Amino acid sequence: MSIQSDEDYLLAVYELIDSWGSARLADVCKIIGVAPSSAMQKLDRMASQGILLKNGRGNYELTESGMRLALKAVRKHRLAERLLTDVLGLGWAEAHEESRLIEHAIDERIAKAIEEKTGAVTCPHGNPIPSSTGSVEGQQDFPLDSLSGKVVVSRVSYEEFETLYVLEAMGIRPGTKLQVDVEKDAVFLHLADGTRRVSKALAHVLRGRPLEEMAA
Repeated sequence: MSIQSDEDYLLAVYELIDSWGSARLADVCKIIGVAPSSAMQKLDRMASQGILLKNGRGNYELTESGMRLALKAVRKHRLAERLLTDVLGLGWAEAHEESRLIEHAIDERIAKAIEEKTGAVTCPHGNPIPSSTGSVEGQQDFPLDSLSGKVVVSRVSYEEFETLYVLEAMGIRPGTKLQVDVEKDAVFLHLADGTRRVSKALAHVLRGRPLEEMAA
């Protein structure tokens, strides 16, 4: 298997852990676009190498060494997204998909050049860009399905095309201020130009902070 393939899996697992706490095989398959048998073979091999850990529920987590490797892949991916949006003018949903084609060619010299050119500390979706030493700024934010009242959106933890495309069409991105009302089967997001009804799953990967907390 190629290094490129390893990075794709590490990025997928990292993103799923950030959003849901661990990575299910079915979700990894959806992101990578491979059959379950291929994904399981790959993930189990990475587990045997000490990069991943398979928990009691059959889901995957990153080990300490796996996290170090994942953060390197995340750094290149998020800087590639910045290059595509800030320099080339692509939309944020398209940039996420296209970045997968170029991120593997980014070495640290190019990564630093993109940082200097864009001045970015987060990807276009609000997620922090890991430093060259592998440190990443902690995020003091919460899933929108756990909040209520006035909120400012901070990031989208699950950066997949369909999710990003829907949010882009709704006009919701980092910095958007809205009112959150959580009901039994859905979450209602009230913006200045109207109300959007979204699933709890979508609201969960939208992260934000209460406006009152920010003003304190």
